[in-house]
Amino acid sequence: MATDTITIHLPDHLYHRLERVAELTGQPLEGAIVRTLSSHLPPLSDDLPDNLRDALQKMERLRDDELWKLAHAAFPEEGYARLTSLREQRRDGTLDAGERAELDQLLQEADLLTLQKAYAAVLLKWRGTSTPPAVRPRCERLTRPSHVANLHPRRAQMQHNPSILGPHSGIAEWTRDGHARSLI
Repeated sequence: MATDTITIHLPDHLYHRLERVAELTGQPLEGAIVRTLSSHLPPLSDDLPDNLRDALQKMERLRDDELWKLAHAAFPEEGYARLTSLREQRRDGTLDAGERAELDQLLQEADLLTLQKAYAAVLLKWRGTSTPPAVRPRCERLTRPSHVANLHPRRAQMQHNPSILGPHSGIAEWTRDGHARSLI
């Protein structure tokens, strides 16, 4: 492995912390610094398959407000409804080859959206921008359907408030018994 030499001016308190880590782990100071950097560097898109890498690298050029929108994006309702239908058909064993291919495509789209949402949040954090809290929809009066009546109050709140996890978040859907079920 090739190595490069750099000079870094560290504040005294940070240098002393690194010395202490090296002492506690029985490593030379240089080894402790390399290990600390390696374990704290964020993941990059460079090691992903080409299609995913390209999609994420395009995001690196987006403005903060564009990243924020992407971090809070939702899977399109039509696609979500079709995905749900196809998953039920798969569970029932009634999918044909064309529907299986369509399901695979929709699952890949949901996976990509989930990855993009996470990467957008990471990019915003690296830039020092915190993501604003999700906008919660205004609710008139919450009425509990009978199948939610006996749920824990937090789960019932999640059932009625899509901004908490969201049935169309691209990550999970709600079952009739009020439980979140992963789409991935």
